[in-house]
Amino acid sequence: MQALIAGPTSAESDGGVATAIPADAALNVRVLGRTAVTDAPEQLTALGGTEQVLALAQLVYTATAVDGILDAEIQHSRLQPGAGH
Repeated sequence: MQALIAGPTSAESDGGVATAIPADAALNVRVLGRTAVTDAPEQLTALGGTEQVLALAQLVYTATAVDGILDAEIQHSRLQPGAGH
């Protein structure tokens, strides 16, 4: 998750890799069984529409790429319905 928050390297950016995660976002991730649970920071809830969906998708795909993690849950009362897991 640290690499996700750090964003793409210069070489990755040169190759067209981008992120929807705001650079100042701080993530709190905990593992419950085989589920990664993330509290969405205000920076993510402030995003609108497509950008929020892309940011949440990046969190889910990154979390579930970890061995042993089968599901991701993103929690926050201000997320748009249907935008999470």
